[in-house]
Amino acid sequence: MVGRNDPCPCGSGKKYKKCCLKKDEEARRAQVEAERAVRQAAAASLPPPLPAVQHLPPAAGTDDALGDGPETEAEADAITDSSFFDTRWAEFEAAENDEDQIAIFLATLDEGAMDNESAFEMLNVIYQASVASGERDRFDALLALLRQRQPDVYAHDAHFYAGWLISNALAAGRMDALPALAHELADTAGEDLDTVSGTLDQLAYHGHLSVVTEAMRRACPLVRDAGEYFEWAVTAFAERALTYARLDYLERTAAPHAAELEALSAAFDCAILQPGDAAQFLAHITGQAERRWTLDDFTLTPHRRRKGAPGLSADDGRTNLYYLTVEFLGYLRRAEGVPYAKGEIARDQIQRYILKRHAGELNDANGRREARPKARASAPVHPLCPDHDTMDRFLARLLSFLSSQPYRAAALFEMLPAWLRFLEARELIDADQRVRTLRELDGLVPDLIKVLHGYRSDSALRLAAEHWGENDGLRPARRDQAAK
Repeated sequence: MVGRNDPCPCGSGKKYKKCCLKKDEEARRAQVEAERAVRQAAAASLPPPLPAVQHLPPAAGTDDALGDGPETEAEADAITDSSFFDTRWAEFEAAENDEDQIAIFLATLDEGAMDNESAFEMLNVIYQASVASGERDRFDALLALLRQRQPDVYAHDAHFYAGWLISNALAAGRMDALPALAHELADTAGEDLDTVSGTLDQLAYHGHLSVVTEAMRRACPLVRDAGEYFEWAVTAFAERALTYARLDYLERTAAPHAAELEALSAAFDCAILQPGDAAQFLAHITGQAERRWTLDDFTLTPHRRRKGAPGLSADDGRTNLYYLTVEFLGYLRRAEGVPYAKGEIARDQIQRYILKRHAGELNDANGRREARPKARASAPVHPLCPDHDTMDRFLARLLSFLSSQPYRAAALFEMLPAWLRFLEARELIDADQRVRTLRELDGLVPDLIKVLHGYRSDSALRLAAEHWGENDGLRPARRDQAAK
């Protein structure tokens, strides 16, 4: 059981009592209320439905579109009575179609009766329906009306609303809308970092490096000064922000200089970089380091942190692994045309996967280290190549219900064939090892497709999994297996 002062299981970096405790308690209360409602339903029917209303006003933003709301305090008090919301929500749930649900939402808004919870719950249902029907623009108009009519209600869940608007803009190809929406999202990071980080992952996955960089630069001081997060969470966010700032600089600069790269650190005072300095980072990502790696360079020892630097390790194997993955990021950009932002997600997750596997954290489905070293799972066939079982567990944790990170899971798995091609080019594996590993990992694809299919707001995740391995000759083999 999670204690009040334990780190929240959702991965936000907050203490449980500062993050999901209230939400979990509300969920338990809601379950009790739902069970009571079921019992009462047999004895009482729903009230008559509301009169039909216009689904969308003729001109969004006009005061006449939705009326003036309640005229007296008494009317407002009556509207905010809990029984009113219970009745209205019951009617919303009982609506026969999407049109009726939108009508109920607009009627509630027109009456000035919308509260934070009702707005979010109704819009969450309407959003999923709009994704399925392709009416995303109509949903955006509903959000605009909520923001105009009841800005305080909108602001309460602005981190969710900005995320939905960003998803819709990406789906519609309205890239010009992304900077302003990302700024709106960033302004909520002081209290809702987990949700904000997920949407930043989405923007990075789709290659919008400059948008992500500016949003994280804007969010960093809010996260630092919020007082809501553990120190490691603040540091990790700043490190990620600085990495994106460096990559954005490299993307825009024909002849980058280490001194200019280093100067970017001033804007991210909480960041503690990976081992080394800007000059080494620049040499490795541009392919100019010219180091000939051997497997002995990646011998990992138990993790020892340097004094005063919680994110760093004195282990040369970890340092070398970091720079190998930095070289991989440069290879992805130059040789395979993968945007830096998306490649960085994959680079980071590959490094994390290898370190966690070495530490024994992927030995079983619960992530427990074995009590005795001799009881640990057998060593992987190759220290740099993923294997089926531990990759399956790593992906499962990225896609877990409490802290789902679908863009990190998708980017990681999508780039594994490229990682293996890179290792072969650096003579760290041979062609036979690459092919064996790909065939082993191919067994993860069907289940991954099923999971990613659930993220209907962004079909790019599922499509990437469906086309996995096509460039490596695995797609025909998978079809053959399906036929059998």
